[in-house]
Amino acid sequence: MAAVSCAVFDDACKGRGHSKSSKFARPDLEELLHPLEEAIARDFLPALIGREVTDEVRELLALPARLGGLDISIPTRKSSNEYDASTTVTQPLVAAIINKELNYDARVEDEQKEAKSKVKQQRKAHREQEVADVRVKIPQEMKRNVDMAQEKGASAWLTAIPRADYDFALHKGDFRDALCIRYQWTPPRLPSQCACGQGFSVSHAMDCPRGGFPSKRHNFIRDITANLMTEVCEGVAIEPPLQPLSGERFSYASAIIEDNARSDICAQGFWGNDSQRAFFDVRICNPTAQSYRNSSLEAVYRSQERGKRRQYEERIREVEMSSFTPLVFSIFGGMSKSTAVAYKHLADLISAKRGESYGQVISWIRIKINFALLKSSINAIRGYRSRQGRPVRFDSFTLANNDCRS
Repeated sequence: MAAVSCAVFDDACKGRGHSKSSKFARPDLEELLHPLEEAIARDFLPALIGREVTDEVRELLALPARLGGLDISIPTRKSSNEYDASTTVTQPLVAAIINKELNYDARVEDEQKEAKSKVKQQRKAHREQEVADVRVKIPQEMKRNVDMAQEKGASAWLTAIPRADYDFALHKGDFRDALCIRYQWTPPRLPSQCACGQGFSVSHAMDCPRGGFPSKRHNFIRDITANLMTEVCEGVAIEPPLQPLSGERFSYASAIIEDNARSDICAQGFWGNDSQRAFFDVRICNPTAQSYRNSSLEAVYRSQERGKRRQYEERIREVEMSSFTPLVFSIFGGMSKSTAVAYKHLADLISAKRGESYGQVISWIRIKINFALLKSSINAIRGYRSRQGRPVRFDSFTLANNDCRS
């Protein structure tokens, strides 16, 4: 049977005008797939995101989600690379078939492994070049948003299965608003003025206290974290009171010294010592705020962590004889280093208890947090900042003339 197959392959090579040792000529794949790319760029993407797509945006959306895109590849570009990768990986097998080798020895397997490693390196280099090319072309104000979208876990909502029972689903309006937040596009039909009296914008909506949206966003993350901790810790409490002070003094002027002070969460034995409580306090920052525009994301996280530690850490360490960890997030789903360490440890504890893989658990936690932050951000844009007992009349809003397709 193998001899017949080799003979047929040999005849096919001769019929096409190729020698046994030559490669097949690569077909003109770009030309064949050009109509498909036109349909994607002209029809599919505008219908999906609700706005026209420029060449620069098309290249950005072709990047993987974790690199800031939507992973909607450009087939006219990708096809040739994938064809070359396929021929490289299968070349050892093709050579063995042409040479009518009935048994493939370890040499063929080693050559394939080497070819796969080569293809992997080429893909990585190609991807890095694509990212660099896109960064040169996109507007300067969008680059920071792309950086935030590239943070670990910040794009989890795009790759998650949209299960409504887990609250991992968005309707079309929310999906388009989420993309506007992600890429700093102006969402359609925004009011020109906020209920607080200031001009309305996405960045302003993230921080405006009217309507309590920043507090709700904070409470979502606090409650999700506390509920996760109850699976693996005892004595979990939300907003536990700290002991009143009796003359203690602290190093920083910003330290919390009120007798009714509270932390967001405490959990018994979180860090492994069953007799010690661990305290946590949540802070969610907006890196697109004007005050952070000239700071790197790492600097923003360090500043927020430092502020929380100066407020709570010394008091909790000296008075409560407990540990303190600030949980600092961006509105896009990124985490500070200390926060990432805490959630990795939490995922490790949960995975051991459930008997599930660590990768599955940490991915699920990141998706859950990402959706909570995303939906609270959308709510901050679209929610009505009414006062108690005084509903907002929608027809009294003056909408900005900013149709997102223009």
